[in-house]
Amino acid sequence: MSSRRIVIVILLSVAFVVGHCVTIPAHAFCPLTSRWPGGQVTMSQNLPATDQLINGTTSWAQNAESAMQEWSDVSSAFRFINGGSSGVGENNRDDVNNMLFGDSAGGDPFEEDVLALTLTRSLSDGTALESDIVFNRSAKWNAYDGPIRIDASGAPVFDFRRVVLHELGHVLGLGHPDESCDESVDSVMNAQTTSTDGLTADDRNGLSFVYAGGNQPPVADAGPDQQGDGTQPFVLNGGRSRDTDGVIVSYDWELGGELIARGRVSEIPLRRGTYEFRLTVTDEDGASSFDTMTIFVGSEFTPPSDGNERPVADAGGDRTTRSGTAVLLDGSASFDPDGVIDRFLWTMGNAVLGREAEIRLSLSEGRHLITLVVFDSAGDTDSDSIVVNVEPGATEPSDVENPPADDPLPGEEPPVVPAIPCGPLGAIPVLAVFGFYPFLKTRLASDGARRRCSLHV
Repeated sequence: MSSRRIVIVILLSVAFVVGHCVTIPAHAFCPLTSRWPGGQVTMSQNLPATDQLINGTTSWAQNAESAMQEWSDVSSAFRFINGGSSGVGENNRDDVNNMLFGDSAGGDPFEEDVLALTLTRSLSDGTALESDIVFNRSAKWNAYDGPIRIDASGAPVFDFRRVVLHELGHVLGLGHPDESCDESVDSVMNAQTTSTDGLTADDRNGLSFVYAGGNQPPVADAGPDQQGDGTQPFVLNGGRSRDTDGVIVSYDWELGGELIARGRVSEIPLRRGTYEFRLTVTDEDGASSFDTMTIFVGSEFTPPSDGNERPVADAGGDRTTRSGTAVLLDGSASFDPDGVIDRFLWTMGNAVLGREAEIRLSLSEGRHLITLVVFDSAGDTDSDSIVVNVEPGATEPSDVENPPADDPLPGEEPPVVPAIPCGPLGAIPVLAVFGFYPFLKTRLASDGARRRCSLHV
C-alpha cells in the first residue's frame, strides 16, 4: 500500500465531529472530512428475520434498502448500491460495508443508552475505504412513520428506518448540523431524534454540496401574500425563485402538508379562510429550498357568499405536566355555529400529531407549542394554540424486554414527541428515565483518529 496514512473514524457519543459547517440561508448542513470516490458506495447487511412491522414491511433489510434508496434519489452525483446479504459480522478491515445488530462496536460494548454506531475507515486525505453500521441489539426496534412511539410499559420503541437514514448520512460524509455546527435546522441528521422520519431539504442539500462540486441550493420565492374575495382563482407564482449555479427543475406547492400543485405558475380556487402555501424548488443536483406565502380570502366585514359561519377552535388551556406522563389534548369544546366540525388537525411545528378531537401523547421535557385546526363541512377553518410545559419527572427506569424484532404496537398507544432544543445541545439535560428522549450525539476520541456516531436514549 502507498505511504498514505489510514485512519479509522468511529462516529461515538459526546462533544463534536471532525467537520465544518456550510451555512446558507435557512440551511446549515455539516460535512465531515471523508468522501467516497466516484460518488457511490455498496452497502451490505447481515440483519435477522422479523415479523411484519408497523409500516407494513416484513424485514429489517427492506427498511435499510428503502433508506439507501431515499438518499440515492437525491442526486445523480451519489448513490448507495444494495449489496444484499453480507453473511459476515462487524469487522472494519474486511472491505465489506456492513449493517448489522450487535452487542458491541469497535471492540467496545454498547452503553445502555446507545442505539447505533457508525465506524468509517479512510485514508488521511479523506478517501473513504469502509464503513460499518452497528445497531444495538438490546434496544427495542420497530419501523413506522411519525412521532416516536412508546409501548404499554412506557418504554420507547425506535423506528429502525429513520435511524438507518441518519447513520447512512454519516457514511456518505455528513455530521450533525445542530451539535457540530450549532445551527437550528430541520434535519434527519440532527443530534436529537424528532418526528422527522425522512430526509429534509437540509439533508438533501448536504449531499448535493458534498458530491456535486459544492453545489449551492436554489432560492425559493413564493411571491407576496395575497388577499381577495374568492370570486376568482388565485395565482400561485414561483417565478421569482432562482438558482445561481444551475437550473430549477421542479416547483412543488403544498397546503397543510399535502401537495396541491406542481409548476412555476398555477391557479387555485379558494373559499373564505386563511391559507398558508409552501413552495419547494429543487435544482438539477437535488438541492432544494422552500418559501411560504399566505392567502386571505374574505374579510371580517364581508360574510361569505353562501352564508356559512366559520367554526370556532378550542384547544383547551395551557398546562404543565411531568415527563413520562401522557398528556390528553382535548378539542371537543370546538364548535360550528351553523353546522358541525368535519375535521380536527393537531400539529406541532411541521409535525402532525393527530386528527381526532381528543388525542393522547407523551412529550419530552421542554416547552411545546401545539396548534389545533378545525374544519367545517363547507371547508372553512379556525385555529387555536396552547402551550404544554413538561417538567422533569421522578419516574424510575422501567424494565423492558428488548429482542431485535417485536410485534407491531397497538395503534392507540401515544407517541413520544421530543422537545425542540432551545440552544446548544450541551445545555439540554441528560434525562434519568431510561427509554425516553433519544439523542444522537458525537465525539472525537483523544487520538483524533477514531470517530463514532451514536443514537442515545
